Amino acid sequence: MNERIQLSTGFVRAAGYADKLRRTFFAITKGKAEPSAVAKIVAQINMSLFELFQEKKIEKNDVVRIRFIFDIVDGKEINIDEKSFQIEIFKYSETISGINLK
Repeated sequence: MNERIQLSTGFVRAAGYADKLRRTFFAITKGKAEPSAVAKIVAQINMSLFELFQEKKIEKNDVVRIRFIFDIVDGKEINIDEKSFQIEIFKYSETISGINLK
């Protein structure tokens, strides 16, 4: 039995994407997939994202949202739909403070 699920990390600082992805993935697959399969796929995704973020010069203060669809096959295998993989990146530039709004 296959189950198709969409994962979205929500908006998160780039410095915390790996933890957010791991926690989200484990939460939505709880009771549906073996934890070892989840841990394996999360590690693979995080390694790829780390390399991509370095290549694209994503900084720790930038904000990202990671979304994709995956299938759980018989609770033992997780297949990512690579065509559905989306990463939104919001670059941190500067903060303006001390503005008087009269």
